[in-house]
Amino acid sequence: MRYLHRIAGHFYFRARVPKDLHTILNCREIKRAIKTKYLKSAIKIVEVLTYEVDRAFSLIRSSIMTDEQIRKFLKEFVDTSLNKLENERIDNPLNPQEHKKQIDSYNSIVHHFENRLGTINTRNSEVLLNELLKNKDMKVDKQSSDYRKLRVEFAKAELEVNKIYRERLKGNYNNDYDKFLSNLLPQNSTSHKANKLLSEVIAEYIKEKTIQKEWNDKNRAETVPFYKQFLEIMGDRDIKDYDKNDFQHFAEIMVKFPKNMRKKQETRDLPLNEIITLISSGQLSDYEPISISTVNKNFVRVNALFGYAQKHGYITVNFAEGMKIKKKKKADEEREPYSVEDLKKLFSSPVYQEVSMKYPERFWIPLIALYSGCRIGEICQLYKTDIKVVDGIPCLDLNDKEDKALKTMVSSRIVPISPVLLKIGFMDYVESVSHERLWSNLSKGRDGYGHLFTRWSYRYNRKYVTQHPKRVMHSLRHNFIDNLKQKKTIPETLIKEIVGHSVESMTFGRYGKGYSIRDKFEAIKKLNYGINLSHLKFPIKKG
Repeated sequence: MRYLHRIAGHFYFRARVPKDLHTILNCREIKRAIKTKYLKSAIKIVEVLTYEVDRAFSLIRSSIMTDEQIRKFLKEFVDTSLNKLENERIDNPLNPQEHKKQIDSYNSIVHHFENRLGTINTRNSEVLLNELLKNKDMKVDKQSSDYRKLRVEFAKAELEVNKIYRERLKGNYNNDYDKFLSNLLPQNSTSHKANKLLSEVIAEYIKEKTIQKEWNDKNRAETVPFYKQFLEIMGDRDIKDYDKNDFQHFAEIMVKFPKNMRKKQETRDLPLNEIITLISSGQLSDYEPISISTVNKNFVRVNALFGYAQKHGYITVNFAEGMKIKKKKKADEEREPYSVEDLKKLFSSPVYQEVSMKYPERFWIPLIALYSGCRIGEICQLYKTDIKVVDGIPCLDLNDKEDKALKTMVSSRIVPISPVLLKIGFMDYVESVSHERLWSNLSKGRDGYGHLFTRWSYRYNRKYVTQHPKRVMHSLRHNFIDNLKQKKTIPETLIKEIVGHSVESMTFGRYGKGYSIRDKFEAIKKLNYGINLSHLKFPIKKG
């Protein structure tokens, strides 16, 4: 195996230092004893060390080329190119017609370059740049920030060469390009706005979000610890120094990160750097990793942070942009609707047999979810004033007023109350409530008002309804959607409006007028789950 050596029964890690790094590292080889006699353990340790050493070589290379070197390199390119073009013009004089064609040609070239300024303009340009670097024996990592910087400045230099030569074809030799050369990589340019450590950018970003109140309690409680973890994984360096390899390394760690790491005895007290080493060596491969949704949520946070850095001029390229892992399963496959037998079990379980109701939310919330398609969290946060009559029809007003929160903008909506709920006595219950909120037992937590009900419903569901892992109380919303979809006369856009889903079609989504309360009510009246709820009548306990 590469870098793994065995001498006198002991294993060693040995790596040759590349020639271009000899003078920088002041050595020709890196050697380290691996304190194990077991081959399998040695291989795992060497895999980690190999990755770290290769990464270190890449990082060192990325900072070899100074701004002064880049200026000198580009000045030589401009001088050489202009001299070559001028010599060719002298050696091969053109007639007036050919001369005019060449001016037109250079007008076109300049226009082409100006439209693509900031990038390597053609494949030939990139080949030319790499040949020049090779001829100068300049080693630059193509994934580094130096190479990206050089690409941008080289594009500017190519443009300048063509502009100057175009003027010379017109007989104008007074165009001095010293000013252009002095503007190459100016010290006050955006790319050098300030040397900012990653930790400083994180602190600025968190402060801005806090001042602007863009995070609720849940966002802050999840995001701030994540950035602390991210900083420890990536290391605290200048924000400009992070490149594509760093984010690839981070992604590789994230997809293997153990779920509930701090709740497991084996990893609870381990420092994060030790956990990362264990992940890299594959020693935590038996642990269930965090979900793909969580990984992608973390990628969004990283992209937002580096997007902030780019916006404020600390970096020129956001390499975190577009980071995402595709889910193998569709979102609607994560949960399944209850079967008819499940629904029968649920609505004949103890909660629906008791005479006196100490916990009315346990009786009503599953019924409301099944006959309105609302999310559990939306129902748990309802106030008494959110139950209102619109166009003569009792409705649920789902909004983000007071201390309530909605998942998306389209989640704000009015949903008619099903005749089934009215028959069971929902409006009678609402009238009997003497407090502001509909469910006084549910207190607000970090995730809203649903945490207590969700915790109870999970245990209750497993005990009385089903052991199926994909069937939980939120499955009732899936039952609602699936049941209405089976009614061929109900438009899908109407169903989406009832349940708070966005309508993808531009025609309906942007310009279409919403359905009336009567339209929604008529659709909800068509629900039929094949179950008998005639035995249900909510007992109102007055006084």
